[in-house]
Amino acid sequence: MNLTEYGNFKPQKCYNLWTKENNNGIISNYNKIFSLNETAFDIWNLINGSRNINDIINEITNIYDTNYTDVKKDCITTLKYFHENNLAIIDYDPLFKLGKKNKKIDFSLYEQCAVRNTEEKEIDILLITPPSPKYEANVLEKNYSAFPLGIGYLLAALNKYTSVKYAYLNLRSQIITEKQINDLLNKIKPSIIGISCMTENYLNGIRLIKYIKETVNYPFLAIAGGPHISLCYPDILNEKIIDYCFIGESESSIVNFMTKYKNNQDVGTVKGIAYINKNNNNICFNKNEENNNLDSLEFPIIDNRTKIGKYFVTISGSRGCPFSCKFCAAGKLSGCKYRFRSINNIIEEINTHYKKGIKNFGFIDDTITVFPERVKELCKIIKERNMEILWNAESRVDVAAKDKDMLKEMYSCGCRMLQFGIEAGTNSKLIEIKKNITINQIEKALDNAFDVGLQISGTMVVGLPNENEESIIKTFEFAETLQKNYPINIVVGWFVPYPGTLYRDELLSNNNQNYNLFDFDIFTTLHPNFNYGSEEFYKYQNLYFNHMIKIMKNNTSILKDLELHTSFFDNKNEYN
Repeated sequence: MNLTEYGNFKPQKCYNLWTKENNNGIISNYNKIFSLNETAFDIWNLINGSRNINDIINEITNIYDTNYTDVKKDCITTLKYFHENNLAIIDYDPLFKLGKKNKKIDFSLYEQCAVRNTEEKEIDILLITPPSPKYEANVLEKNYSAFPLGIGYLLAALNKYTSVKYAYLNLRSQIITEKQINDLLNKIKPSIIGISCMTENYLNGIRLIKYIKETVNYPFLAIAGGPHISLCYPDILNEKIIDYCFIGESESSIVNFMTKYKNNQDVGTVKGIAYINKNNNNICFNKNEENNNLDSLEFPIIDNRTKIGKYFVTISGSRGCPFSCKFCAAGKLSGCKYRFRSINNIIEEINTHYKKGIKNFGFIDDTITVFPERVKELCKIIKERNMEILWNAESRVDVAAKDKDMLKEMYSCGCRMLQFGIEAGTNSKLIEIKKNITINQIEKALDNAFDVGLQISGTMVVGLPNENEESIIKTFEFAETLQKNYPINIVVGWFVPYPGTLYRDELLSNNNQNYNLFDFDIFTTLHPNFNYGSEEFYKYQNLYFNHMIKIMKNNTSILKDLELHTSFFDNKNEYN
């Protein structure tokens, strides 16, 4: 690759686990450590997806106050090294960054459901999950992610209650080029294009809608839904790119919206949507009624043709979270309310997949064990039905610490892994973040879980507002102590100030200038989200990097052990 011809290309890092040590750099791609000298690290540090190669050469020239020709040669050599070792994308675009190969589009459910046994090619609505702006996130999504249930529920509702022609395009799990999206849209000409957004891929969703509006030769309505949309819809609507925002759970809203739209009726009366009133420029929000009968929902339409979907399916047995941890938005999204489906309804959904040969399931409930007796009933029926399945779920440690019998029942009917939110290494920090658990409960929960044969993954968070170096070290030391005492897989991530979190609200009210609060593209759990590039940033990133390398090495051995004694990790451990 002759990079001298591509001065306008904008390189971007492929991996965010890196640090600075004694003016030199260290990068991890999770399998190998790369060491960089001072100049190479300065070049690495300038790679951010917005500077082009010429910008980088000029900045390095200024830093070292030396001959431009020599610097250019060093920069090109270093960038080629990054490219050849898959450490950086040389021609980065946050939306189409990997779309250089003209691969066939997996137009998901179009052939299966959208055309509705007619020869018409044009459709009414196309739902899209935008790609992440991060290389590593899209790689994980492509190889390890199951079909998104939120989209599945919307498609099921449209399929049951309307006659509209619909389709879904998942851009988190595949590569697409500008030409492909143009050709596709000009062929099917959807009247409505909807994006489903988390915070991470929201800006890419906006870029995608803007790109489509600028390039396709027909008008369409732009709609948006998902957690980020529900939390930030006033700001989103004021950008005048999205026409209608769908707030909260939208199965009934999308049905009513499409029905009115197809009948040329006023969609502005639909409950659960927000939009700008064209008469007065005010934002209108029609609050929806909460669905307290989750059994009334159609089972989500799942595309089993994805790499992982051939043998693994996710299930949602409940909605909402009754807790209000300060670093998490789940409580805000649900109003701290918890609703659940009947056990028979859950079993019926599992059975629809089981009859097709799928035997691996993942419960995506924020915490499945809120009511232990309900979990025991689920386990009882699975065993009564002689369903030979394997499954995983998330649980709070306080419940697992109190009810070992529940854990035994879970293991006896196929549960092999639980995820615990451990979060911090001291009781004082657990109190501060409103986790409402203790160190003793964490350890007791792990004792119980491993006694009955379960495998555990634990998540922890550092870099919380006002957290100092001592507190961060204590969290890492606790993680390392747990790994010495238990075969636990642990992930420690930096705090991210997501919309809907109590911590973000505090940072905004205090006009905190240190944290990155609005550039959602660079939100990451792999380096501090404050004072980027400062000495403080590098100090904490160095601390994080050195501890995480040790933790990751221990995690690797645990995953190998898991592969030996449970078939949950069949097919090369496609899910973790």
